[in-house]
Amino acid sequence: MANTIVYKEDFAVTMQEKLSEMKFWNTLGDAIFTDKKVFNNPYKNDPTVASYTRGAQFTYTDVTLTNETLNIATTAISAEYIDRADLDQNGYDLQMRLASDQGDELQDTLETAFIAAGVAAAGNSNTWALGSYIDGLAVTRSLIVADKGLRLLERKGGSVLMSPSAYALLVGEAQSAGVLTFAEDALVNGTVAKVGGFKIYESNLTGGATQALAFVNKSITVGILNTTFGMTIVDEANPDNRSAIGFTTRIDYGIKVFFNNVNMIVDVTAAAV
Repeated sequence: MANTIVYKEDFAVTMQEKLSEMKFWNTLGDAIFTDKKVFNNPYKNDPTVASYTRGAQFTYTDVTLTNETLNIATTAISAEYIDRADLDQNGYDLQMRLASDQGDELQDTLETAFIAAGVAAAGNSNTWALGSYIDGLAVTRSLIVADKGLRLLERKGGSVLMSPSAYALLVGEAQSAGVLTFAEDALVNGTVAKVGGFKIYESNLTGGATQALAFVNKSITVGILNTTFGMTIVDEANPDNRSAIGFTTRIDYGIKVFFNNVNMIVDVTAAAV
């Protein structure tokens, strides 16, 4: 009698490939992979600059450090079992599809949490009136570039995440106004729309048709526990007393906007039709 063949190694490889794909959280966010539960992020006070007379004494200013922490304490898990007969009849392809599907859902979990964290921590909010998205984006930019935001925006670039319906309205308005450009972008493996200096992306995970998020890239920090990221366990011992094989994958993460980045993010409401 032939045994059920379980492709544990291929399952793990497929999962890691899926979790290594470029997404908002690991491309536009500041992704940190670590084996620590608490990630420390100390920041310092701004330096001062004074005029100086040759030969005169100058004064030092004290450097003050303030520590912030990111707790990597949220766990997401995807666990499925497959009846042994179904597994025998479908074989390799079913197992690889299961790994791919679990990876997609775990990626969506991170994307959703990434956007929600940005919205919750945004230092400013702005409403874009229907038909005036371009004007709304200009106001959003002005909120970001205040103080030292312009320096960071020019250095790191800016992005807007929108629902597909709001994205279509902005791109259509920008095209009609003659201000729509396109830029090469590895995240979408092609070109991405660009308006007002911001790259515009569409997502079904913003939390609603009118919810959008504008931010300086790398303003939202995502901490990943690298020892469990995409860790897969295949249980061949009839999980839950079922004649089945169990496939489980987990990720542990934490997301935070640190103090100096709060004003680099704008919670946008894009009025819908």
